[in-house]
Amino acid sequence: MLSSAHGDDIKGQPIDVQIRPEFQESLSAVWICKVAKLALLKGLASSGITDIGHRLSLLVTGDDVVRNLNRKYRGLDKTTDVLAFSSEHPGIYMGNEEPITSVLSSPFITPKEYSHFVGEVIISYPQCERQATSEGKTAKDEMALLIAHGVLHLIGFDHLDLGEELAMKGVETEILSGIEDSEAQI
Repeated sequence: MLSSAHGDDIKGQPIDVQIRPEFQESLSAVWICKVAKLALLKGLASSGITDIGHRLSLLVTGDDVVRNLNRKYRGLDKTTDVLAFSSEHPGIYMGNEEPITSVLSSPFITPKEYSHFVGEVIISYPQCERQATSEGKTAKDEMALLIAHGVLHLIGFDHLDLGEELAMKGVETEILSGIEDSEAQI
């Protein structure tokens, strides 16, 4: 059974978090909601977008799920750390074969209460742990970066060229500093 948390009580920011059972003891769904909310609010503000109750969902899962989604929707048959499926900013398909196409006019069919749904972030926790170890960081610090990175992709940030990458990294740094500041106040 997936662990779930909903960020509806965090100043009206609807954020849905699900964590696979094998990772539930290592992670706090409430903390993930707070980080995702901060990333969403700072990302929207940096983009000049007024927040009007934007929503997102976030799944923490294993390598197999992320690899399958990466292969199916990006054409890359490999594990990655984070995938972002934006409702308004399509990613780039990098495979050699034809990408999956949809007959739907919108990639997401969402109920009315999900108005302003920006998309879904999917994180491989095993990959997060491997990266943290190789970079000498804690898994929590790496998870915060992956959440921020994924959420920024949902609202249109990218890193295809140096200018975009610098802008995205600047907002990521601001988000990560905000997390550190809020945790220091607890």
